[in-house]
Amino acid sequence: MPERALKTLSQRKAVWLTWERQRRTTELAYALSVPLVRYTDSLPRLLRYFFNGSRTVLFLLMTQPEVVIVQNPSIVLAWLALLLKPIVGFKLILDNHNDGVRPFSSKLLKPRLFRPLYVWLHRGADLNVVTNMTLAAEVEAHNGRAFVLPDKLPDLSRKLGASAFAWPEETAYKIVFICTFAPDEPVKQVVEAARILTNTGIHIFITGKPPKNWMIHHCPIPSNCHLLGFLTEEQFSACLHTSDAIMDFTEMDDCLVCGAYEAVTVEKPLLTSNTSALREYFRRGTVYTGHAPEEIAARIQIMRRKHQQLTKEMHEFKGVLEREWQNTFVQFEAVFSSLLHNRKFDEE
Repeated sequence: MPERALKTLSQRKAVWLTWERQRRTTELAYALSVPLVRYTDSLPRLLRYFFNGSRTVLFLLMTQPEVVIVQNPSIVLAWLALLLKPIVGFKLILDNHNDGVRPFSSKLLKPRLFRPLYVWLHRGADLNVVTNMTLAAEVEAHNGRAFVLPDKLPDLSRKLGASAFAWPEETAYKIVFICTFAPDEPVKQVVEAARILTNTGIHIFITGKPPKNWMIHHCPIPSNCHLLGFLTEEQFSACLHTSDAIMDFTEMDDCLVCGAYEAVTVEKPLLTSNTSALREYFRRGTVYTGHAPEEIAARIQIMRRKHQQLTKEMHEFKGVLEREWQNTFVQFEAVFSSLLHNRKFDEE
């Protein structure tokens, strides 16, 4: 851990722990001025849990923080932090992403068997931070204390460097599909939508590295669809800034996708999933769609026709979201300060 971060930790007695790389965590830790400690590696899962867990235990025993904020997932890290809480004596804040409240993978893992563990986790934390009211209601149903704090709009200008992004080819309308090839992302449907849009001048550029043999097991890629693979932070930022529009989708009903925040940041029209959570939060400059290829293709055409209007709306909406988020963050800082100074929440 950098010396400056350790000095900050000794002054604030707070730390943010994560075993994942996620923009929300980075932006919120930066905004809160809390040192971020990230343990990540490419070891097999069980070895990764062992080494990351060992480093986490050693770090907490050595530093004795008063407040620990943990990104959840990793659910294993969250459970480990809760077990260490009475031993080290810190207050625990869980920053619960969707999988930390209602795991998408639970559809395959018999959620009734895992629900008691999530109840115990949310109830045992001193505070559970979530992105929307629906997730907050679920945490509170577990008798946990919830606070709603959406993602901070990322400062992508910090990541614009000399490594500019070069588009594979000149196109009439460039749409970036922000993708990680996660199970909740309808990637195949997007590829089929691109096929429908062949010869329209619309090209779709998909970020992220596909799993091995993905194209073999799914479908051939049409000429107006491009897999960009891994991009550096600088390349990714330049790609978004120079695109015409941005897409990001999820099959999770209560997920606020990161790509939507990034679209607002760079003031580009957004096409995203037609869920209540996304409709309620991203209220301007946005087109919503189901995940059938024909519907995605039709909505893309609408987005292109309304490009100027949507761009203007997104420019105005960016300021609205920034002000709303800052007001909420001030309230979160008050709660954080209460925990840090061992005061009750209602004393603020």
